[in-house]
Amino acid sequence: AYRFPGHIYNYGHFHNEIINIAVQMGMVGVLTFLGIWGTFIVKCLSFWKRERESNSPVAASILGCAGGVVGILAAGMFQCHYTDIEVGMLWWFIAGLAVAVMMMPPEGA
Repeated sequence: AYRFPGHIYNYGHFHNEIINIAVQMGMVGVLTFLGIWGTFIVKCLSFWKRERESNSPVAASILGCAGGVVGILAAGMFQCHYTDIEVGMLWWFIAGLAVAVMMMPPEGA
């Protein structure tokens, strides 16, 4: 694989997201990581519960984004996706899309 000039980090990683974060950032990092994604999922589900009665595609898209993040987190138990740039871009895009949709003003406002 290509390395950038001056590249000094040549080490492997655990194939588990939580263990890898614990090794690199300690328990504070693990708690922060779990807190960020736990809050994200709770916010998505509460938004979905509030909006699902209107049969809006917005509610379905939030549920889909939450499901996508849960899927990536579940896959992270067997591979370290957080440091993988391709998966990381998709992960943050899904999360950003959900947050942007939740911040949109309600229809008719």
